[in-house]
Amino acid sequence: MEPHDTALKVPSGLTVARVSGQPERGTVLLLHALGLNRLAFDGMRDALSNEWRMVSFDQLGHGALAAVEAFGLIDYARDAESVLETFGKGPLHILGHALGGSIAATVASRSRDIESLTAVTTPARGLPVFASRAEDALSDGIESTLEPTFRRWFGASEAASITDARAYGRRCLLSMRPEGFASAWRALASFQGYEPIAALLPPFKCIAAADDLSTPPSQVQEIQSALAQGGMTQSFQFEVAPEGGHMLPLLNPEFVARAAQEHWINVEEHRV
Repeated sequence: MEPHDTALKVPSGLTVARVSGQPERGTVLLLHALGLNRLAFDGMRDALSNEWRMVSFDQLGHGALAAVEAFGLIDYARDAESVLETFGKGPLHILGHALGGSIAATVASRSRDIESLTAVTTPARGLPVFASRAEDALSDGIESTLEPTFRRWFGASEAASITDARAYGRRCLLSMRPEGFASAWRALASFQGYEPIAALLPPFKCIAAADDLSTPPSQVQEIQSALAQGGMTQSFQFEVAPEGGHMLPLLNPEFVARAAQEHWINVEEHRV
């Protein structure tokens, strides 16, 4: 099934979901990074088997929900849970990119129905610097955030392969309101990390990029240590892409698709 968009009511308002594939092997909920939208995973969709139904949607402060300006991490989680209720046929998997990884972990810790969790270039916990980025947007506007954001996302590279990703990111960021941008950063800053929820999580895989300037692979080691401290009983795996940076799902979608699908299949085989 080719990707198609559909209007969808969630607790926070009316959003747009993007759906592709068939739920023959299961349904995967994809949660985009701060500053992107439901289109962020289209490269992954092209690389994945059509046997998985892939669902993404515009999250709070982004895209169709850009007008919502005040919210927190739990609001993100409730919207994601609502989308799962709508589309969640068959085994359920959840994958989040950056901020989306923190939301995905929160959702997975609240549900016994999610079979696997995948986090891509995601931080180990909320940090004070995230809240400071919220204040910068409120004081100086969204346009002032573009270049610092692009440095974290893409480094200093001006490679032609990054041009489309930069243009897409610029469109997404400029569609946001400063208040929504700030609320998103504050939500991420509030994430307490993985130790408090470790024992509640399903089989978990982290995917990092060796050249990620924002959340380098060392973050995965911090996540692994937090999970061990929290008494995680399920399996944990991690994999590092040689390149792709913080925007790994945009710049190296084939790597993310292959690594994630291996995780889902491994969980499926152990379930059987």
